[in-house]
Amino acid sequence: MGKKLIFLADVHLCPDKPDRADALVAFLAARRGEAEAVYIIGDLFDYWVGAKQARHPAWRGFLERLGEVAAGGPPIRILGGNRDYLLDAPSLAPFGLESLGMEHRLERDGRRFTLIHGHMQFPDLWHSRLFLRWIQGPTMCWLGRSVPLWTAVAVASTLRLWRRFVVGRKDPRLARRYEPAAFLPFFDSGADVLVCGHNHFAKDYTDELGRPGCRLFAVGPWDSGPSWLEYADGAFRLVDPRL
Repeated sequence: MGKKLIFLADVHLCPDKPDRADALVAFLAARRGEAEAVYIIGDLFDYWVGAKQARHPAWRGFLERLGEVAAGGPPIRILGGNRDYLLDAPSLAPFGLESLGMEHRLERDGRRFTLIHGHMQFPDLWHSRLFLRWIQGPTMCWLGRSVPLWTAVAVASTLRLWRRFVVGRKDPRLARRYEPAAFLPFFDSGADVLVCGHNHFAKDYTDELGRPGCRLFAVGPWDSGPSWLEYADGAFRLVDPRL
């Protein structure tokens, strides 16, 4: 059997929850021999306010630990999400980690994969979608990159609280699901497989997609046990303790 591509999302590493980093490092280390590459498709960090954050001991510690795993195993490739859209190559490269921007395409076994976090496709309430577009706009991106770290962290913390107010605290088992039609433009552009996260709910949407030969997967979060998707030799396996 060939080596696997492993996809995961929504780890939300944060200094006040060190157990998440421990679990992620253990997960990655346990798969050194079986993975060809690991793709983290958004929200690796609970928030990221620019390259200066890597100078903070706690956040730098996360990157160093991931870099150590990457040095002894498969490459770790990281996509930006709605919480860490400012995560870029200059932040990751010193630790031996790869940045994929906000969208990534790859090909394996004749299949064309597209990876996105999925927050811009999720059927949120209109004001929540507007909020996500605003925080990723040029003004907020400039603010995150330009102001001192303590100021950017304070703004990020405030926005996290506001996001919780906008979205509300909901049981993820009762969360709204994706509408597969939202992803059709990616398949119209040539994707055969699309993998996303963000919804904190693992699901294979392939049957609902209604596109013969195409696959659509959402991987779940890292809370209460990891969720991931693996691909090898033409076969997919979606793993989540909540399924």
